[in-house]
Amino acid sequence: ISFIVNKSSNLFYFLKGRWNIFVYTYLSYISLALVIDILMGRYISNMWIYPYYDVQDEIIHVILIGYPFAFFSVSSFYSILKGIFERFFPTAIIKPYYRPYVLVKILIFLTLLSIILPIIDFSLFNGVEINKIMVLCLIIGISSVSPIGFYLSEDSFLGQILKVDLRTIGALLLTSFISSFLHEIPNTYAWEWVYQNIPFTSFEVLNVNIIVLTIGWLFLTISAISVNEIFFFLQRIRESRTEKRASCK
Repeated sequence: ISFIVNKSSNLFYFLKGRWNIFVYTYLSYISLALVIDILMGRYISNMWIYPYYDVQDEIIHVILIGYPFAFFSVSSFYSILKGIFERFFPTAIIKPYYRPYVLVKILIFLTLLSIILPIIDFSLFNGVEINKIMVLCLIIGISSVSPIGFYLSEDSFLGQILKVDLRTIGALLLTSFISSFLHEIPNTYAWEWVYQNIPFTSFEVLNVNIIVLTIGWLFLTISAISVNEIFFFLQRIRESRTEKRASCK
């Protein structure tokens, strides 16, 4: 569907023999899973558990399958929605941000800070208020790796957000909202994973904490989109260089 809408997709490149986008994105998604799930989510903050999985199950079903392919589905869903919005609304930019590189550098600093602070608190202060710190760091590091995509192309996901492109913003919010329910609500019947120690509020929607459904899935959605986007940009740069060499010959 993503290929039909956008004339490109992970699957399209993979079937064409250009496996690098899929493989590099997959490996990056595994790295994200290790940081988000094992390091931050469980080892440092103990905010969820897998009650029916042993270590082997967690490696296979969570790290190698669960996170990467959930990320792939989220990224593709976003590209489909954005492609549809662009067809119906050729222009939807409210106001460009005129000094984007200043803000992008701030976002990079906040992302690094969001990783460092929980580790410092856990290592030096025995995890005092670690769960609250984790949620706050989730907010300040919400841009994830999107600044990298911006430096590869100002027409990136983050670049379009800074231009206040309503199509991009709408696709992001709708993807995050729908994906959160599609992944979390079925789990309330299976309980493959169980949340615990979620700070600030116990308010739930359909048995899922509101922080998970909103901030948590917005972060996951931005991460999925941003990582995949980076390798699409690198592929386009590679193709452009190949074309230039061919034209020179």
